[in-house]
Amino acid sequence: MTASDANPLTMTIPEAARLIGVSRDAAYEHVAKTGELAGVRVVKIGRRIVISRPLLELALGLQPDPSAQRPSTCGDLDRVVLLRPAANE
Repeated sequence: MTASDANPLTMTIPEAARLIGVSRDAAYEHVAKTGELAGVRVVKIGRRIVISRPLLELALGLQPDPSAQRPSTCGDLDRVVLLRPAANE
């Protein structure tokens, strides 16, 4: 078993439903109406419907957003200092 076998890139609708906390039937009904689940488009491959595991986890807040940029640091500086202009008195 490889690492990708343990954590595949897609999941089935029943697996996604368990992760979201809804019934399998409710998940399939929502997918039939909208073509997505939790805001993530599903993909139909033959008779099988799957959803991207990383995108679903991101939509549910289970993993950090990779596009969110962290502030850069300089040397040992480990915090960001916000400078505001002095108020005119």
